[in-house]
Amino acid sequence: MAAGDADVIVIGAGAAGCVLAARLSEDRSRHVLLLEAGSDERAAETPPEIFGASFQAAVALPGRTWPTLVARRTAGQEPRVYLRGRGVGGSAAINAMVALTGERDDYDSWATEFGCAGWACATWHRGSSGRCCRAGRLLSRSAARSAEPCSPPTRSPSRPR
Repeated sequence: MAAGDADVIVIGAGAAGCVLAARLSEDRSRHVLLLEAGSDERAAETPPEIFGASFQAAVALPGRTWPTLVARRTAGQEPRVYLRGRGVGGSAAINAMVALTGERDDYDSWATEFGCAGWACATWHRGSSGRCCRAGRLLSRSAARSAEPCSPPTRSPSRPR
């Protein structure tokens, strides 16, 4: 299909662009063009680094990011590379998921200062790291192999609002 034949052009086949194009194309009378600047491979051709456990390996793949895209977080900051994914899946194809455990005093203050019953660190098991943790909230495969198991809280925590 040529761009002139499209009723709708969706620019970017990232996570949102793919979903938007799919939903728009459910109407068979609508011609949708999904335009992506990055690589276009079938799932079986996707490099193993994209499916792997290493965020750095995915980012290091040639053509998977926009190396000249820079941004400033504040007016006084020098421009830095702004990692955005390129190709089908966009940034979702190269992103990592990171979780950081909280500090004991933070959990305790949620319980004492904000009335969040069940959030005090004393109601949670503390592993050898001295940090509070929740059952099933291990951060990575390597952390799961080396971390102490976490116990669930003694009662269901209330979530801060």
